[in-house]
Amino acid sequence: MLEEKHKKAKVLAQEIGADEPMISKFANYKCLPIPVQMEKICESLDCQISDIYKDEEIYYKQAHKKPTKKA
Repeated sequence: MLEEKHKKAKVLAQEIGADEPMISKFANYKCLPIPVQMEKICESLDCQISDIYKDEEIYYKQAHKKPTKKA
């Protein structure tokens, strides 16, 4: 996606508040960005998560609140 958007990893890193080695890890599938970083990446690249990862490459888990105990 970086190449498609003609953006350097260093610039993306600055825009999302990360460092260039971390962007390299994301690009080379060594690790995945946390949700906040992913939102910033998509905003910076003007894309959706599905533009970066195929459905079978990532699993999205919806957060659930723990039930509260009633007294």
